[in-house]
Amino acid sequence: MTSIKENLEEVLNELLTLAEISKKKTIFTISISPRKRDDDDLFFPFIRESSLAVIGNVEIEKIEDAIEIVKVIDGIIDYIFIDDEKKNTKLHSLTSEIKKNAKDSVILTYKDNDAWIEATDALINLFLEDNLKKNVLIYRINNLSSKLALKLCERGSNVYLIDSNGNGKTNSIIDALNYILPKDCPSKIKFCKSIPEEVNFDVIVGFSIDIPIIDVEDIKNFPPNAIILDAGIGSISEEGIKYALENNFNIVRLDMRAGLSGNIINVIESYDLKNKVYGRKKFRNFNIVAGGFFGLKGDVVVDSISDPKKVIGVADGKGHLIASKQLDDYKDRIKEVEDELF
Repeated sequence: MTSIKENLEEVLNELLTLAEISKKKTIFTISISPRKRDDDDLFFPFIRESSLAVIGNVEIEKIEDAIEIVKVIDGIIDYIFIDDEKKNTKLHSLTSEIKKNAKDSVILTYKDNDAWIEATDALINLFLEDNLKKNVLIYRINNLSSKLALKLCERGSNVYLIDSNGNGKTNSIIDALNYILPKDCPSKIKFCKSIPEEVNFDVIVGFSIDIPIIDVEDIKNFPPNAIILDAGIGSISEEGIKYALENNFNIVRLDMRAGLSGNIINVIESYDLKNKVYGRKKFRNFNIVAGGFFGLKGDVVVDSISDPKKVIGVADGKGHLIASKQLDDYKDRIKEVEDELF
């Protein structure tokens, strides 16, 4: 039996080597496993490389495993990312426990489910090019499929959520999703218990994890030019996959690395914004502010409070900048800041 440390050493060697070659930051994500695994079967997906960093990952089911991993990688990895969605009662304290055991790496949080949704949404949009009036069928009503349905419908797609086990709660979910759509949204989210024969679907999405809910008979009813996307990984039966490939259906298994990279970049840039850019300093008889810090009317807004290089404008006291045509009263302040700081 291979120990956590032995598996981790192999992952770290590859990650650190790639980071040294590419001169990129190192990131290690600790995500909550979406599927049940054997107690000694920790899953370390392959190393990903984004424009910003080299990314390692582990899927865990026990806090003890996460702590053991953190004790090894703390100080070696630049950023440790923790899946902070409360989807497993045994792991509700995951973030706080990891923060107790990490002293040197930067600890940040993200939501792995959101990364899956972002990756799915982006991929569908690339296939469709224009979502308006496209028809999308999503199998299984759950947290993930509901979020995706809302995103696609907001873009103008007609979205059908199919679930043979639908009930009164299902109708409430559909009603709630439609209620929060933008007022002028041209499309709606609908519920169905079976495939609507009258609808020609452009995209079919399976959002079940390791429980096949799309089989050969379903695929026979799909339009031959439809995109079939297994977003949950395990939504389509083995026989269904074989039939789809043999009959030249456009069938795709989701690769969520783009969604993860985008999520990570958002969090790191927000971290830098809060710790390096955001703030206020007294400057003579007014303030300079940056990074979203609310300025009083007349405060000068700069690009960074810790290392200012540029004046962005002058605060209007309400969260906006004073219009350029009204800046004459503040030209002296701007010049004072530019002369002294730059």
